[in-house]
Amino acid sequence: MAMRRLAPDGGGGGSLDLQSPLASRFDMASALARVEAPNTVQRRIVEQQGKLFTAAEYGDVQSVKLLCENPSNGVTTCASNRFGTTALMFACFGGDMETIKYLVNHGADVTSADLRGRNAALYAAEAGHLRVLQYLTLQDPSL
Repeated sequence: MAMRRLAPDGGGGGSLDLQSPLASRFDMASALARVEAPNTVQRRIVEQQGKLFTAAEYGDVQSVKLLCENPSNGVTTCASNRFGTTALMFACFGGDMETIKYLVNHGADVTSADLRGRNAALYAAEAGHLRVLQYLTLQDPSL
């Protein structure tokens, strides 16, 4: 049976080198205007969130730490995609306890629900991760 994976809601985005010696004043002003554009900033944040969601689901705790501990990328442990799915929900579906504990210890809300009303415990139950479910209920008995 093939392993199912959730799809993070990642977006595209590029980088801009403002230190280039070839950049003229006009190029710099134009580049800064593009960097400041909300859709560009938002796209970059969505891209970083997508990376966080993928790392959380696959149990790549080191990448999760790097993404969450870098305040300049706009990603937090409470970030959610357009469906309301959080990094903790992805991690619970993936089942890696170290990643789940990191997210919970750094502010992830175990009770938050996605747009369909499913919380992290339901993601763990759906994937058959009993140990994760037990851990979550220790964090909040109301689950």
